[in-house]
Amino acid sequence: MHPQRDRAQLAMKDVSKAYGDRSVLDQVTLTVRPGEKTAVIGENGSGKSTLLRLLAGAEVPDTGEITVRFPGGTGYLAQTLDLDPADTVQDAVDAALAELRDLEHRIREAEAGLSERKPGDPGPTDAELAAYGDLLTAYEDRDGYRADARTEA
Repeated sequence: MHPQRDRAQLAMKDVSKAYGDRSVLDQVTLTVRPGEKTAVIGENGSGKSTLLRLLAGAEVPDTGEITVRFPGGTGYLAQTLDLDPADTVQDAVDAALAELRDLEHRIREAEAGLSERKPGDPGPTDAELAAYGDLLTAYEDRDGYRADARTEA
């Protein structure tokens, strides 16, 4: 079990969402506890994508409360993508992982800053070490060390 996922929390209480006069979700309540797995199954147009957009924060409900806590944050990859026909599958994956790649770059920069000291220079400051630690924690919370393996599976 992934230790950060043990702290995850997902809950909806009395959530409703409509588009115009078409009600898609009506007073939905659900809870997914740490370690539990769930699936979203239903007919076309039954609200599955709307539910996921709400959980990802891409949309807000008309009524109700949503609580999503996941170390590292959440993401949402739309069901239909606006891709350039010349793009490869790897291009689409890279675009989806852009934030993670930026975090990797910032970690490498911090590592370079911590290691490139001249003789006689003081060691890294507590603030520099804390900032580096925060970057590593954010990367780990996003399961960054396994990102490439997950996308290749």
